[in-house]
Amino acid sequence: MIQIITSLLIIFFSANSSWAQSPKKPRINAAIGPVVNQLDVNQDPWLQPRPLKRNNLGFFLGAEYMLKSYLSVELDMIISNYQYMGRPEGTPLSELSTRLHFPILFRLNLGNHFSLGIGPYASYRMGEVKVLSGATESQTNATSAHDFGNHGFEGSFRFILPLRPQTDSAFILDYRHTYSITPRAAEKNTHQNFLFAYRTRI
Repeated sequence: MIQIITSLLIIFFSANSSWAQSPKKPRINAAIGPVVNQLDVNQDPWLQPRPLKRNNLGFFLGAEYMLKSYLSVELDMIISNYQYMGRPEGTPLSELSTRLHFPILFRLNLGNHFSLGIGPYASYRMGEVKVLSGATESQTNATSAHDFGNHGFEGSFRFILPLRPQTDSAFILDYRHTYSITPRAAEKNTHQNFLFAYRTRI
């Protein structure tokens, strides 16, 4: 994962340097930063007794194409561990898998400081699944952590803090909520993502 993140950082800063010299370029914003995700099970009493919920640290890279001053399309990539919980055979089960998460969001910009986004996502497993708690031999492959691909929809509420007035550089705080359309039976795999990133025009 370190090699992937290093390569993405090189691509990000190389693109920022070369594209800035072009006299004609579309308005594209790039963002990079850490992300923390967790499983959203607070409203699921059926999962009691509930396994421990983890906060998972990951890496975020995003590109936003501005269609209008108030409308944009954003393509993101998140590399992180994702936790999945289920209750096969009545026993709480918790598993973890590293995934590449790709949301495509249609974003409505509400002035200079707020933005709303919604769109589909696809998530792909990397490597092996780690059992956190509750697994027995008969519960093998019981959650979506084992699926190569997961799909669903994602919503975003973003706060934008410009570094200077009338500039494209800013810090962003972004809350994401995902809803899977490919869950296993007796499973919860809805996630929350908290992003903190630096954004600039490229």
